[in-house]
Amino acid sequence: MEFPDVYHPLKKAVIPDFNWELVRKTLVKVHSQGNECIAISVQNNGEILTGAFDYEMRNAYKNATGFEIEPIQDPEKEVYILIKNAGIDQLSVESWENIISGKVFSDSK
Repeated sequence: MEFPDVYHPLKKAVIPDFNWELVRKTLVKVHSQGNECIAISVQNNGEILTGAFDYEMRNAYKNATGFEIEPIQDPEKEVYILIKNAGIDQLSVESWENIISGKVFSDSK
């Protein structure tokens, strides 16, 4: 019996107008409280979550990918963004400028 390949076309997340400035201020505060790996997570259903990668999550990510999640040095300028998209998680460090402008979510990144 032969099974077809699993195919998940990737589409950029569509984010409506959103108060990114409030999210930025909140995550800057979280960072100042010692949570240095602050992140925004965009779920498949469009839900937006904020938080920080704790030690266990960072260690699991490193074990799974070989890459280390480093602390954000300047939370006023950048943040991790995790986009869950058709079964594939895309993690990157992005500037607040690119997030607020929507460039992170456009097809022409």
